[in-house]
Amino acid sequence: MSIMRCHSSSRCARHRFAATLILCLCFAATGAAPLCSQETPAAQANRSPLSYSVEGGLALASYFDDFAHSQFVTLSISRPYSYQWRFSASLDHRFDDAGVAVGAAYTRYWSSGVFVSGGFSTGTGKSIHPEYQIGIAAGKPVLADKSLILSLSYLHTNGKGANYAHGLGLGFTWYVRGHWILGSWGRYDLSYPGTTTSWSGGLGVTYAVWRKTYMGAGLDYGDVAYMLTPGRALVEYSAAAYNVFFAQYLTSSLGFSARLDYATIYDGGGLTLRLFKEW
Repeated sequence: MSIMRCHSSSRCARHRFAATLILCLCFAATGAAPLCSQETPAAQANRSPLSYSVEGGLALASYFDDFAHSQFVTLSISRPYSYQWRFSASLDHRFDDAGVAVGAAYTRYWSSGVFVSGGFSTGTGKSIHPEYQIGIAAGKPVLADKSLILSLSYLHTNGKGANYAHGLGLGFTWYVRGHWILGSWGRYDLSYPGTTTSWSGGLGVTYAVWRKTYMGAGLDYGDVAYMLTPGRALVEYSAAAYNVFFAQYLTSSLGFSARLDYATIYDGGGLTLRLFKEW
């Protein structure tokens, strides 16, 4: 949940939901492929060389009479099956506001399947980006064959005004036999001022052919509640969003992805296109 200070509840609601949707577009576009296959021996982590990837793309969205667009680029540096550094930057325009966002994240993996990660992001603009966000997450397999992974996460958001929020998340990823991956997530948000609470969650399914083709669909639903500033009106609404995506490797190291999103609250949605190169 992004907490932002706006001049009216309707404008703030538009900012918040569009920001969430476009951020989801960008994260999904840069994370279409898993870091490693399940069949890879953990011993390779000690002898695998560093790998790099660069990703760039464009996100377009339309809500009522408003048009939003973002350009983004991401650099990843990783030692497969061991760790990954990820650096991102974007230029975003929506709802008469514009700003630059930057972020960095680190993830550490162990042969047991356990992982931990942490990240930080910040951005400019009047309200398009929060002052800063800090997130941490951890996960581990809960079945003997490591096909089902449980993850826990925490996100702290500080807005440009007096608003801030804490979010706690729980997620499951299930690598079903064959090429199917099922996922679900839920999050509880506590926002200030006003000590308001809200719940959100989602489901997704992916058909994956390792380092070749990925396609899938997802559904997200949530109740949003926050107070603009101390003594100002409380904003509350529910929203649902749907997405479909497709990613294809053109060569062993070059590929592209496309994702479509639709949000019921605006009767509109967006398109994200991405090109990635690995070496």
